[in-house]
Amino acid sequence: MDYWQSLGKAWAEIVAKTWSDEAFKKRVEADPVAVLKQYGVDPTGKVDIKLLKNTSTGMIGLPLPSKPEGLGDQSSRLWAEGGTQFCSTCSTCSS
Repeated sequence: MDYWQSLGKAWAEIVAKTWSDEAFKKRVEADPVAVLKQYGVDPTGKVDIKLLKNTSTGMIGLPLPSKPEGLGDQSSRLWAEGGTQFCSTCSTCSS
């Protein structure tokens, strides 16, 4: 299992536990990186973790990726015009 799969599996387990354990949920909200490390996934130096809480009005996380090397003006225009698919999995393309 690669790093990103491990991260996804750990996060799924963490989320499920927050639904039944309020004290654990508070720990996740206070320090999600420490909790991930306890689940065997260390994001240090690989990805910045920011916890986004969903509310009754909804929530969406919008990643702001770095410009890929070699991306010319034409490709940038295609991106801006919707000529590429939106990808919601942060950092996996550049790793």
